[in-house]
Amino acid sequence: MKRYLLILLFISLNLRLDAQVGVVSILPITSTTLGKFQKFEVGISLSQSNFINPFNPNEIQVYAKFHHVSSGAIETINAFGFQDFDRNESTVDPTQNNPCSINAVGIQDPYYLTEKVTPLPWRIRFSPDRIGVWNYSVYVIYNNQTFVSSAQTINVTTSNNKGNISIGENSTHFVYYDGGNESFIPLGVNAMDKGSLVFNRATYLNEKAIMEKLANTGGNTIRIFMSPENYGIEWNEDGLGKYFKRQNRAFNLDGIFSLAEMLNIKIQLVIISNHEFRNEPEGAQAGYNYWENNPYKILVGPNVPSINNQYDFFKNDDCFDFFKRRLRYIISR
Repeated sequence: MKRYLLILLFISLNLRLDAQVGVVSILPITSTTLGKFQKFEVGISLSQSNFINPFNPNEIQVYAKFHHVSSGAIETINAFGFQDFDRNESTVDPTQNNPCSINAVGIQDPYYLTEKVTPLPWRIRFSPDRIGVWNYSVYVIYNNQTFVSSAQTINVTTSNNKGNISIGENSTHFVYYDGGNESFIPLGVNAMDKGSLVFNRATYLNEKAIMEKLANTGGNTIRIFMSPENYGIEWNEDGLGKYFKRQNRAFNLDGIFSLAEMLNIKIQLVIISNHEFRNEPEGAQAGYNYWENNPYKILVGPNVPSINNQYDFFKNDDCFDFFKRRLRYIISR
């Protein structure tokens, strides 16, 4: 009888520990003194890591509230799950065995990105729009309980960064920097690299070269596609709402954004491509039969039926829910 009581006590203690998730460490990845509109990034580790799906906000939510001291403004920024990599561009690229193409589908590039130990697997990125002192705390919501960390501080100074680009309030024919006083005239290219459904370095290196040439010739804008064969974070390797096996592509896109910031190039990010819905196994566009492998077509769960055709994607509530999760991750990252 005592043995059974001890077992029950042990199970109860484990359940209690799993139900409470707190922040173990908060470590700034970038400087805590930064310019207006520049990127502040902080890494976070939690007291638990064995989540079923850390990309599912219905299971766990991690976010920060940034409070601008002088104005009282508050910004809530979601965290995102992060896998770190070592990048090695000097190794031999097996996709270049054909001198006519560096995008040979079906050949993997195993030495380019190597997973590394990631002690801070949650990240928060924040671009402050006001100078002065900001305080922030990290919140964790898990099992209907909320944990709040102690307050941290960043200091924001003036910078030459003019902020994001948006359509003007009084004219839809022009775009302006944040603040609406200075217009922006884009001059650039459409970087639609074919890429590969089997991961390799080709897309990243090609678009890196395009951006460098663009900057050297006075260009300021590039259009990047998050299609399944390039930087798309959701495909059939994991299924819907899971982005584990596409962290390498997300890491590549991080690199593109960092390079764009350094070269002062604006990115127009296409977050979903028509390729995902094409089904053309024959004819002039042969090979664009991605719909058959689209995770939104395949069964998404034991209680969620598959959808029959591409048009159902725009009418199905479950598809809407998973796609909103995808948008949440992309915006956070």
